[in-house]
Amino acid sequence: MSTEALERTKAIATGLFHTANDEGFETAVAALADDAIWWTSMGTKTKAEMIETARGLAMILSGPIAFELGTVTAEGDR
Repeated sequence: MSTEALERTKAIATGLFHTANDEGFETAVAALADDAIWWTSMGTKTKAEMIETARGLAMILSGPIAFELGTVTAEGDR
């Protein structure tokens, strides 16, 4: 993967979390492809399942989720 392609991949991945911070997690997940699969500690979830998770979290949390990114791995198809 070229350096340019790697940086583009990182920008796409980090953009999702910046959108979540700025516009809400449900909005960020809604921007994903319809066949997106989200990997969680409890297994995989579809886009629809992640939107439901976002709605459920919004109902029980006292404020929005804020993501703070550290190192990003973008090599390969990850």
